[in-house]
Order: sequence, then structure tokens, then C-alpha cells
Amino acid sequence: MVGIVALSDVLRALARILPTDVPDAVADDRIAEAVLAGLGEQKWGSKFIRVHVENGVVTLTGAILDDREGQAAKVVAENVPGVKAVVDQMAWIEPFSGMVVLPEESGTHRQASR
Repeated sequence: MVGIVALSDVLRALARILPTDVPDAVADDRIAEAVLAGLGEQKWGSKFIRVHVENGVVTLTGAILDDREGQAAKVVAENVPGVKAVVDQMAWIEPFSGMVVLPEESGTHRQASR
């Protein structure tokens, strides 16, 4: 007998070979909940904004009735811990004419300031 292999030795060896870049779906769910809670706390909070999070990247979709709501929603999302970037895919609906303005391609992806 050369030695004894303990469970901690096996776990240490496994920890070295397991990938460390596995996306954390639980963290994404928590980020989405925090963004939705932040939007819900706002007086202007639009019930038409949808939030999707994948690997820390928040995508805002849906409709807004004021362009300022879109900018404010992005700020709310950027200030949630764990957010890496915010993608704006919200459509602005002008309430008087019903005209729909889609987000510009150049400004849809903005890095969070964290």
C-alpha cells in the first residue's frame, strides 16, 4: 500500500479539470428578477417592457410610449449587480399617431459601467 486517497483528494482533482466558464442560469434568473423589480419601483415603469438575461447580458424588449422610458430602463438594468451589458430592442410607440420607431442598430448594445 502506497497511500490513502481521501475524498478531498478526489474532489480537488475534479475541481481542476471541470470547466469554470459554465453559464449560471440561476444568476441570470436573479438578475432578471432584480431588473424587473427595479423597473417596477419606478413611477414611469412600463408594463410592456420584457427582460431576458443570458450570461449576464440583459436584453430589453417590448414597447415604450416615451423614449425617455427606454433610456431610464437601460440605466435601471445597468445598475443591477452582475449585468455585463444591456441590449435595447424596445420599440417606441408614439402615442398620438401610433407610429412605431424601432431601436437603431448602432446604439442597441451598450456596455454596463461596472
